[in-house]
This record gives sequence, C-alpha cells and structure tokens, in this order.
Amino acid sequence: MDTDWVFNFDCTNKPLQTSKYYDENIIPSVFYENVIKRNKQGLFNDIKQNPKLVLEITNFYYNTLFLYFNMRKNAKFGMPFRIKWNLINDQKITMNFYELVLYYHFITVRKNYDSNFGYMLSIIFNYLTLLKQGFALIKKKEDSSCYYHLGINISNSDQFLLFIKQFIIL
Repeated sequence: MDTDWVFNFDCTNKPLQTSKYYDENIIPSVFYENVIKRNKQGLFNDIKQNPKLVLEITNFYYNTLFLYFNMRKNAKFGMPFRIKWNLINDQKITMNFYELVLYYHFITVRKNYDSNFGYMLSIIFNYLTLLKQGFALIKKKEDSSCYYHLGINISNSDQFLLFIKQFIIL
C-alpha cells in the first residue's frame, strides 16, 4: 500500500510535534514506568487495577487514531483531540488531525518494537484476550480458575465474571 499521501501536507497544516514526541509523552502515568521498562507482568498488574483507563486507551486507538487515519485516506478532516488521561509530569497534550494520522502510522509501522504506545496496546490486547478466554470457559460452564490470577482477589466464577465485565462489553 502506498502511504506517501500521509506525508503530503500543505505548509499551513504541519504537525506541531513529532510522533516520537507523542510516543514518549502520551503513555498514562500509571503505566509509564512498566511500559518504558517493557515489564509485561508489572503492566498486567497496572491494567487489572485500571479498567476505565484501559477502555479509554482502546477507544482512543480505535475511535480516534484509526478513524482519523481512515478519514485522511478519504480526503476528510477531523478535529484536534485532547489526551484525557493523566500523563507523566501532569502534562496536557492536544494532538491536531495530522499529528493523529501520523501517530497512527508511526504505531502501526513500528508495532511494539520501537513504539511505547504500540507495546502498551499489545499488552492490553493480550490481557483482554486472556479475559475473553476465561469468559468463554465460564459461558461453557467449565473450570476457569486458571484465569483467576488476571483479576483482583478472585475466588470463584461469579467474581471473575463481574471483574471481566469491567473490561469487556458482554
């Protein structure tokens, strides 16, 4: 796929910051240390304690970055977006339309190897997949106890199901 169109902006619509800047600065403060250190187990613990934040991040990825990238492909334009979660050093960041488009491209090209946000997303998606597997066992009325460690103080299927509902719309 030819992506040269991503970089053909006129001078009045230039991005104000680089994608690398955003990749270093829009990681939620509660996840920051474990993302930078690539600590999967620590990030799993952060994720299970912050279900609302996980939903905000996945919504940002799908409903803002992905959507704006597709809008740009269709010659449409979108509004700036302010990052709503708490950032390191209490920063306030607003990304314009082109920065969002470029950042999506940055994440998808680099995946989780060079992109902090991409790494965080891959761990979040991995965690959510494990929750879905546990849910599938509950639905089949099979033993799901091997997934209880994904939750906080889970000792039975009913507690695990309530925990899963915080992350996944069933």
